[in-house]
Amino acid sequence: MQSEALQKVAIFLFDEMPDRDVACWNTVVSCYYQDGMPREALETFDAMRGLGFVPDSMTYSTVFSACARVRALEKGREIHEELVKMGFEFDGFVSSAIVDMYGKCGCLEEARAVFEQSTNKRVVSWNSIIGRYALNGDSKSCLELLLRMIEESVRPNTTTVSSLFEKVSICDTGNWSMVSCFK
Repeated sequence: MQSEALQKVAIFLFDEMPDRDVACWNTVVSCYYQDGMPREALETFDAMRGLGFVPDSMTYSTVFSACARVRALEKGREIHEELVKMGFEFDGFVSSAIVDMYGKCGCLEEARAVFEQSTNKRVVSWNSIIGRYALNGDSKSCLELLLRMIEESVRPNTTTVSSLFEKVSICDTGNWSMVSCFK
């Protein structure tokens, strides 16, 4: 109850602000998303753009996550296509959010294509694609990606390992030596 009241006050203050910038908009979009209101986050994003504000990487990371949460594939795809046409420089967080969005919307091929096109694959990017394959029960792809991740000198973290152990049976591969790569 107290959180709802604070949110209403924050939205009221935002609405009354005479001068807004992208950081203010990002805060509101992020608050809606984090408070479990992804549709409101998307509406705020649309309002932001409608008023001529240019979203940044932080905005897009949150918006793609909101699209993923409500399975708004067409909206996410539309925004992604706009960014590609604009020549937007995708950082690891935006790319990972797009991978996650496509994966959660059941478009694993598109998720993989975005992942492969990413030039700066950080652990969060690897976790996004491995997690999507794990949720689809594709243990072979998960393990292949894990090996490639290690070969490319990206160290798996606890999120990587828990994605694998939650959904993938390593003993299916007959390759128990893989366990040693986490040391």
